[in-house]
Amino acid sequence: MAYEGDSVPDVGVEPRWTRNSTGAPTFALNSPSAGIVTISVGAGARVAFYQSDSLNTTTNAYIEARLRANTLTMLAPEVSFGIDDQVKFIGVGVSNAQAGFLNANFAFLAGSVPVATSSFHTYRLRKFGADSVQLWIDGVRQASRAYSTLSAHLPVTPHGFYFGPAGTGANPVSTLGNSSSWDYIIYEIGVTQP
Repeated sequence: MAYEGDSVPDVGVEPRWTRNSTGAPTFALNSPSAGIVTISVGAGARVAFYQSDSLNTTTNAYIEARLRANTLTMLAPEVSFGIDDQVKFIGVGVSNAQAGFLNANFAFLAGSVPVATSSFHTYRLRKFGADSVQLWIDGVRQASRAYSTLSAHLPVTPHGFYFGPAGTGANPVSTLGNSSSWDYIIYEIGVTQP
């Protein structure tokens, strides 16, 4: 399944992604260049897009996103993407200076890595059944975790795959508002990489 950032994810795309938002997110198409969508949310708001799919705890899968964070004041991992297999929440968050795995409050777990997030990077989350997960950035493995150390399935993340400036907290929202630019999202079930 592939989403190219040349349209709003729940408009003009097939299959459409389901939007979960508060506030009034804005979308700038072909910004900063052709085929990229910039998504912005205000303080106390969020927007995330979901695709439900046939995924379970023993299934291999991956999700890959090429994106950048545009907000220098985003100290927490307010931009994220991930997988929820109805047993575990497997999220990757991006702040203004680092990336890493997320806990149930959309905050970094121990082991986040520094990265110049204001530049475009390709992030890949690889799920190896119920064994482990890995975070790759620009083709290099940066972090790994045992599946058992991840947070349980979250009611706020429907079964399947998601992405967006979802914010932080138990009911995640952005603290000061944020902006991020997305080139593409791809995911696949049954394999751990393209």
